[in-house]
Formats: sequence, structure tokens, C-alpha cells
Amino acid sequence: MAPLARFRLRFLLHPVSVSVPVPDECVRADVAYGEGHGDGISAHIVYYSPMTTPTPLPSFTLDVLPDRLAICRLDPEHADFDWDPGEGLLSVTFTDEEVSLVCEEGFAPADAEVSRGWRCLRVEGPLDLGMVGVLAVLAGALASAGVAVFVLSTFDTDHILVRGAQLAQAINCLRSAGHDVRD
Repeated sequence: MAPLARFRLRFLLHPVSVSVPVPDECVRADVAYGEGHGDGISAHIVYYSPMTTPTPLPSFTLDVLPDRLAICRLDPEHADFDWDPGEGLLSVTFTDEEVSLVCEEGFAPADAEVSRGWRCLRVEGPLDLGMVGVLAVLAGALASAGVAVFVLSTFDTDHILVRGAQLAQAINCLRSAGHDVRD
């Protein structure tokens, strides 16, 4: 049960009777007495609310995409986009500090800082743009298993990139958490 409210009372010199309102939703109140600071005793009262039934986490279907991917960083002032982007997943993100590119490994630009060997788990979509917690559920499960992620979101769905060496671990983790992973 989660604490609903906490009160700390201090009785000076001698015990006194004190009335404290109890919330309607209170199912238990714990009172602890101890020595006060200086003369007197103190009481610490914690009210508890009833345990609510947790909302079950949603489950998702994910597809493992076949391509090995690269995550690339380009300097925005010197980025050259005169190259073949391939036919698989491609994402380009521009900021004032960098250009991030996700593409098939074989199409990573030569002038980029490149991290190779990533695999993609695509969440089956389309997902409603107002849907809350998709990435929290999936990334949370992977984080608890020690799997690092790089995430991309599109209008229709989310893409979770994991290092190729951790793909089997990620699949097992997501399946254990109740998700369907098609590989």
C-alpha cells in the first residue's frame, strides 16, 4: 500500500490526547512513538490508501528487420548527401549540432563517425499518436535486461535498435515480458 498522508506530532512535557482527521479512503494507520527532541515524546502517523489493482502493461508485436544497420554522425556544416542511401530503413535527423543518420551498414557515408552492427525491432503499427507508454514499456523491459537501445519514431510506429550481439537477448527479454517478436 502507498502512504496517503504522513503526520508528525510532538507532545511536550506530558502526554496529550490529539485528534487527527482520518481520510475516508484510509484502510490502515500506523502510529510510532519515540523520544522527542529535548523534553517530551513524538508520534509519527502514516495513513495508507487501499492497494489499487495495477493496470496491466500493454503487449506489442514487433518484427525483426533483416538489415544490419549503422548509426552515423555527420557535421552539419560538412555533411555530403551525394551517396546511395540503400533500400532499407533510412532516417536522417538534423539539429544545429549534428546530422544523425541511420542506414544499412553498407551505405554508411565514408566521412561519418559510424557505429555499426545494429539491428532493428519494428513495433507493428500503425500506432495512435496519442498512445502513451509504448517506448516506456519496451525500453523499460530491455533496460532491465541490460540491453542498450537507440530509438526512432515515425508517424506510424516506433523502431528500437539494439546491438546485433544483444539481439537474441533482446528478443528473449521482450518475449518474457509478454510481447510477440517475429524474427
